[in-house]
Amino acid sequence: MVFLFIFRQSPCWCLHSSLAMYVIKKRFFKDRLISLLLQLPGRQNLLIIGAYIPPSSGLNNKLIAECHSTLINWITSAHATGAHIMLGGDLNAQFDSFIKNISNDEIRTPSHSLFRFLHTHQFDDLCALDPSTSFPLPTFTSASTGQLSRLDYLWISPDFLATHLWSYVMDTLDTFNSDHMLLIGFFDFLSIRDMRAPSYLKQRSRYCTVYNIHTALPDQKVLFTSEVDAGLKLPDTLASSNNLNRIWHRFKSALLNAARSAFPKQVVSLNKAKKVPFELQPYQHISHKLDHYIRSLSRNFTISELYGSWNRFYPSFCPLFLELFSEQKDLINQLPLPNSLYSVFISSNLPFKTYLNKFKGLLRPLKKLISAKLKLGFDNYNIVLDRVLVAPDDIHAAAIKHFQNVVGPSRSPFKSLNELPEQWKNRYTPIPEINQDIYQLVMAPIDNLELRTVINNSPSRKAPGSSSIPYEWFKLLSTDGISYLCHLMNLCLVSADIPEDWRLASIVLIPKPHEFECLLKNTHPITLLETARKLLVKIITDWLSKVMASHQVLTGDNFAGLPGSSVTTPINVLDGIMKSHRISSSSQELWILSQDISKAFDSIDLTMLKLIFD
Repeated sequence: MVFLFIFRQSPCWCLHSSLAMYVIKKRFFKDRLISLLLQLPGRQNLLIIGAYIPPSSGLNNKLIAECHSTLINWITSAHATGAHIMLGGDLNAQFDSFIKNISNDEIRTPSHSLFRFLHTHQFDDLCALDPSTSFPLPTFTSASTGQLSRLDYLWISPDFLATHLWSYVMDTLDTFNSDHMLLIGFFDFLSIRDMRAPSYLKQRSRYCTVYNIHTALPDQKVLFTSEVDAGLKLPDTLASSNNLNRIWHRFKSALLNAARSAFPKQVVSLNKAKKVPFELQPYQHISHKLDHYIRSLSRNFTISELYGSWNRFYPSFCPLFLELFSEQKDLINQLPLPNSLYSVFISSNLPFKTYLNKFKGLLRPLKKLISAKLKLGFDNYNIVLDRVLVAPDDIHAAAIKHFQNVVGPSRSPFKSLNELPEQWKNRYTPIPEINQDIYQLVMAPIDNLELRTVINNSPSRKAPGSSSIPYEWFKLLSTDGISYLCHLMNLCLVSADIPEDWRLASIVLIPKPHEFECLLKNTHPITLLETARKLLVKIITDWLSKVMASHQVLTGDNFAGLPGSSVTTPINVLDGIMKSHRISSSSQELWILSQDISKAFDSIDLTMLKLIFD
């Protein structure tokens, strides 16, 4: 938490202790400017500047010019070292007028040097916007004329280290008397917690805390639902605002706080891979079960003891084995049934120890099969990092090299539809028989029942996005929680925009079943997106599929798996071809080529793909 206030025309910074500990340098200029340099974890430097520029007048012009020059020098020096920059304060000038002057051809060089510097260096003006007009809200009321203007600002440098969520202006007359309003900006500084120096990452293990819904008791799930409702009912100073970032931030905070209060906490190492992946846990369980039984056979000295232990083990082991290895019934059939074990032993005419060794031999193929499955599974889930790039320039160079070799530049000679050959132009031309109005239904408002249905049908145990909110949490939402999320999604449709958090993604490398060799091509990268965003996309996709199916948009060569469609016809065609070849007297070979278009889509030339959507 950072506060900037002007006391007797001098700027003052007030930092929360969690940030104040990182301050390494302070600078002042004539009681008008103050800067604090923070060195954050991960060698991230942040320069925050507070400014009070006096009003323009003949007596103040020299001081104003000195303040502008000093600010520009401070920012330029900090930018040269790679520092992130935040500038706030009362600049006593109107940036909106400066922007109008830029668009005026008669004014070649607007006079305000600071605004010109910030604008040309692409600093972001974090003003609060009027929801009805999308124009910046004023921050100052003239005591003499009552005229409103914007004199107070908050600027950040490009690619600022923390995501800006939203800004708003609050009138302070109920608290203290001032002609200025309070400009408040909200940032997501949670990512700073994960910033660590490369030496720290190498020398110390890193852990994260997860809240495991899969081990939660029914009472804990009920508590989660009630805590979410309580969090959404807390008073909000901007209850009427439709700011997407604010609404999502409130919903996300309610979910995360409820999970901390209700679900069991689990600490997970980020450096060490999970010992047993979820998909391999059933195989690990049956392997341990078989190992334990084989070891227990050494304590059996009579056929009666073996008979009793086999009657206890076989009924529970056999169904588990066949569930995992349904094609290996022959191995199970070689084992004696529990009720026939005694008769098999008598008919063998072998001493008990000899028969016991033979009995163990029947179990060894099962053990080898399960062990081979586990070994292959673990090999597929492991990536050995024997060479790690930590320098940003090295990572950048490696990424460029990889994508230049894997993707390569576009080889399409066609840059527009007019350049296509005549035989292909009609393939890229909109179909005139299709009415464009049929797609209006895709953007229809979402109702609670529709959202609840999509949530209930969402998969379980899927990796969440950057917020760590899985699908399972949404399934526990009450009617009020569903209504809140539905309201947010409908605002996204109306504004044709999404919250900033939904633009974030995490790329995770899944190993392929061969050696890694420190090559990205030997991995299968997946992108983890925000689950709420995927729910919205799923709803839109379902509506689009229904529209295409009901209006028969995709026909002929454009056949696709839409609701109500079937692949029975192409399967019957292939089956007929194969049967015809089998009964024919021809000695020629039959070759059938099958292509997975869902995979081929990722390899389509981007230039040609863009022509489809133009």
